[in-house]
Amino acid sequence: MLTVLATLAYVFTLSFIYGLITMRVCESSLFPAPLEIVPIPIVHILGLITLSAIISWCTLVTAVGPVVHGLLISGAILWCFFHYKFIASAIALYRSRMASARWLNLAVLMLMLGVVLIACAGQDHMYDDGLYHLQDVKWIVSFRVVPGVGNIHGRLAFNSAWTLLSAFFALPFLGISGIRAVNAALVLIVTGFGLTGVTDILDKRATTVSVIKATIPLVTLLFYYDQIGSLMTDLPAAVLIWSACLYFLSTVDGEGSQLLTNRLMIYIALYAITVKLSTLPIILLMLSVLTQPWRLATRSKIMWSLGPVCFILIPWIIRSVVLSGYLFYPVPYLNFVSVDWKMPIQRVALEQQVILGYGRSPGLHYADSLHLPLQVWGPPWFRAAGLSAQVILGTSLMLIFGFVMLYVSRQKRWLVWFRHNYRYSSVLVTEIVGVV
Repeated sequence: MLTVLATLAYVFTLSFIYGLITMRVCESSLFPAPLEIVPIPIVHILGLITLSAIISWCTLVTAVGPVVHGLLISGAILWCFFHYKFIASAIALYRSRMASARWLNLAVLMLMLGVVLIACAGQDHMYDDGLYHLQDVKWIVSFRVVPGVGNIHGRLAFNSAWTLLSAFFALPFLGISGIRAVNAALVLIVTGFGLTGVTDILDKRATTVSVIKATIPLVTLLFYYDQIGSLMTDLPAAVLIWSACLYFLSTVDGEGSQLLTNRLMIYIALYAITVKLSTLPIILLMLSVLTQPWRLATRSKIMWSLGPVCFILIPWIIRSVVLSGYLFYPVPYLNFVSVDWKMPIQRVALEQQVILGYGRSPGLHYADSLHLPLQVWGPPWFRAAGLSAQVILGTSLMLIFGFVMLYVSRQKRWLVWFRHNYRYSSVLVTEIVGVV
């Protein structure tokens, strides 16, 4: 547990510094936006995203080892040296928020710390970790990105950006094995984000978003406890989507703050796609922001947002091409790249079918479900999915049904509501498309 605690401290320190760097960069072309408008947990999430993007660039030329750690630590130290006033104000704000935190929030945070330590100290029972996540981490810490490694094992080409973070914080060069602290760190971060909703409730400033945020720690434990001490990417993909949507909805008023919130939301949402490609519907939320007739920003400020997009996407796409020969693996339709290590298109299509079929009907007969209609494979899947999936899907379907009924009965009123509440309507449409 001491090893996990030390690793968590390392994660929080680097993510905090690089989160501040990200904020500083995002503020550079905006109106002055104070640090107070961004919750500390969001700063940590931004830091993890920036770290992952930098590591992704580094893997193009070297393995994730002492050199990469030295580069990132040196960069953090140098930035702190040249921006010591900004760092000092951020630390002072951090300490003041911790000092003024309610005892209930601190108790929940300490309880969650104990939970994640127990989860990380236990044995990893996740099937996919043994199938390919552990092998993927071993390749990342041993070699730079290897051309055509997907031909050895198809799932080594999945290219999740979160696996890069897991490999980076595994610290195998220290002679320590089995460190799986990144998911645990993210759970603690999102717990802090959820506790901001608890604070709003206790201070009698509760909103719908505050109530939803307050439930995040419980929902995370209920649905993803088994993945806290693992290398799975389902947990970070879900948590990042929740964080992006709730942060987007809870933005404060003000010209500079709205622009900063939109830019940071795009940053988080885009990274979620590189963590797990199935989160692609979140792109609708990003497009709803970029296509707004912004009266608060010039075109140059909106276009500046493409910088962070390229910073995340370019190395991720390059890695995908190197690993598999495809822009987005395992999507066989985007067959534009011609390299000698390219995986056969039949194998990529088969991998896609395995994922789809196994998701419908886990087991030896998963292939049969590919040719069955929804009304045949759906009910058995729902019964076997477990309570958590049943609750999520049932709630989502009820929301969709309720939304459609209200829209039909009050069409003109709902159109007015959509126009004047684009944030809520954008999140709602994104959720509907994601479920469908």
